Amino acid sequence: MTTESKTPILENRASESLLIRIRVRKEDSAYVYAILEAQDGIVAYSTLDYRPGDHHRDLELIVPLGFTREVNDLLEVLQTELGGELYVLSTFETSSSSRTE
Repeated sequence: MTTESKTPILENRASESLLIRIRVRKEDSAYVYAILEAQDGIVAYSTLDYRPGDHHRDLELIVPLGFTREVNDLLEVLQTELGGELYVLSTFETSSSSRTE
């Protein structure tokens, strides 16, 4: 008896990802961080630089291409929960060979 995996398999695309930059209100950021942390393996994130006094936080989400649907669904739910105060600033696809540090 074999068991099928429900996790998408990324054949020959393991190093490719989608980078999504989002903006949330500063007061919502801890909640968003907690939700993203709970999505272990589906999305990683970094908080981008900000200035003292900014009322928002910009985050860069790193999403394996096999999980884009799940992350898009998550962002839609978060946007609703935050009263529309989650903004997608940019989205682009990358691979480890084209990424610069």
